[in-house]
Amino acid sequence: MQNELNEMNLDVTILGINHMDKDSANELMTEGRNVPWLQDLPATNVWSSWEIAYRDVVILNEDNEFVDRINVTTNNLTEAAGYQTLMGLITESISN
Repeated sequence: MQNELNEMNLDVTILGINHMDKDSANELMTEGRNVPWLQDLPATNVWSSWEIAYRDVVILNEDNEFVDRINVTTNNLTEAAGYQTLMGLITESISN
């Protein structure tokens, strides 16, 4: 998806933020992947402040303000409908 966004010349960065209590799994989560990966910390605690659930994708605007969220367990990105739903949320957030 990041490649597709880049090809569309959209200034969007996809990155992952690991739950602060799951840092022991960082190596496993990033193995074979090229998505930037951040570790949540008690000082930031974005999982709690954004009320993130496991496998949520949170869409932020250019000011890092919450725009929308989608869960990729219930919206499987390997299925066309889930992929297009997320892509639509991202591109719509840019045009607003």
